[in-house]
Amino acid sequence: MLTIRKRLKTLSLEDNEYSRNDMLEPWVKHQEKKHTVHHRYYHVFNEGELEELITEIQPAPTILEAYYEEGDWVVKFQKPVIS
Repeated sequence: MLTIRKRLKTLSLEDNEYSRNDMLEPWVKHQEKKHTVHHRYYHVFNEGELEELITEIQPAPTILEAYYEEGDWVVKFQKPVIS
């Protein structure tokens, strides 16, 4: 069984509403004499979007559970047994 968890907590806006699905979040790397800013890419999945992507895998896995928990979309699925 595989679990995909999409972290959204660091992208929280008021009432967990997101203004866009693709964003870059700054990440600062602190060094002795210099601070470097990098950007992390995030994609915020809409409800059902992650499950749709998983079902495009061939052979299609079985989705066991899909739910939203504490700012995270979680999809648990099992790949098919190939004989």
